[in-house]
Formats: sequence, structure tokens, C-alpha cells
Amino acid sequence: FDAGDLAIGLAYGKKLTDRFSFGVHGKYIQQSIWHMKASSMAVDIGALYSFIFKDIKLGMSVSNFGTDMKLSGVDVFIYHDLSEEKMGSNDKLPAYLETTKYSLPLMFRVGVSAKPIKTSMYQLLVALDAVHPNDNVEDIHIGAELTFYDMIAVRTGYHSLTNNDAEESLNFGFGLKYKSQGSWRIFMDYAYSPYGRLGDVHRYTLGVNF
Repeated sequence: FDAGDLAIGLAYGKKLTDRFSFGVHGKYIQQSIWHMKASSMAVDIGALYSFIFKDIKLGMSVSNFGTDMKLSGVDVFIYHDLSEEKMGSNDKLPAYLETTKYSLPLMFRVGVSAKPIKTSMYQLLVALDAVHPNDNVEDIHIGAELTFYDMIAVRTGYHSLTNNDAEESLNFGFGLKYKSQGSWRIFMDYAYSPYGRLGDVHRYTLGVNF
């Protein structure tokens, strides 16, 4: 059988002042398995405040605030025998399986970043964020990025500092960025994440900004 997830969204962001920005993202979510489907409408809301000192940024967001999901489809219609132990009982009575509603994984996230070292040659970015999901334990992540000449970046981070059951832990990566004569920017990123019993994960990203 087939199974899949689909999300379609539209986002809007605005810089209200030179230091404060906010954004909202509305989305339609659908999950499917075999002949069954469930759908929901949800929004993500976030805000960012920038400080002058050390380029400190404080951000927070609420994700997946929306309606509950419930699987429906032809697979809930079955035939049932009310008295299987009795001879001659009708075993073709139409019946309906009631599925249970389930909520989206609502998540609150708050994070802070700063650039304690910034020169014309290189700069250091450090970041920390905390996550509070409604269906799991709270977690903390930290990371750092060292950039040379705004072209080469070396990154490392630790995922799930407070979750002892998490498979992911220390991550490494690097990035390259090329600026053209105009406003075009081409970038490439690589990240390595060991997932314990699930094996290693390698992520490659190639993008263009204009």
C-alpha cells in the first residue's frame, strides 16, 4: 500500500521596525495511507527582535496551531457478525469503524544568537534554542558557525542536549558561497549527522539567492 504526507502553505513576513520582524505561515496538511486520508489547516507564527550589541537576535515561534486530524475513507466500512457463536447468524451486516481524532504536533520554540567575534576577515556566530512540543519532552540545541571572508563557513552543533533517548547528537558541516557581479549568490552546504542505531545522515544543499 501507499503512504504519504503533503503540506501546501503560504507565508507572509514584515519588518515593522529596524529591529522587530514577524511572520505568519498558513498551511494545508494531508496524510494518507492506503485508501484513508486525514487533513487539517494550521498556522505557524513567529517573531524576531534584533539588538545592536554583538548582533544579538532573539526569536520565538509557535508551529502547527490548527485543527485536529481524523482518518476517513472506504476502509472504515466493513461487514460484521453480531453473534459469531450462533449458527445462521448474519455475517454481512454493514458496520462502520470509528476513527479517533488526533492533534497536530504543536511546538513552541525560542532561540537566541549572537556574533561575539566579527572582523573583516572572519566572524563567529553562536546560537541556542529550546523546544517545547506538546507530544514529547523539552529539548535544547546549540550550534556555532565560523565564516571566513563571507565565503567559507565551518559549522558544528549539538542536537538534543537534554533528551537522553535521542539518536542525533553532534553534527558537523561546511558551506561555500559565491557572489556574482550582480545580486546573484550561489551557495552549497554539506552537513553530517550521526543517528546512532539509524546510521549516518549526509545532507547536501545547492541554492541560488537573487
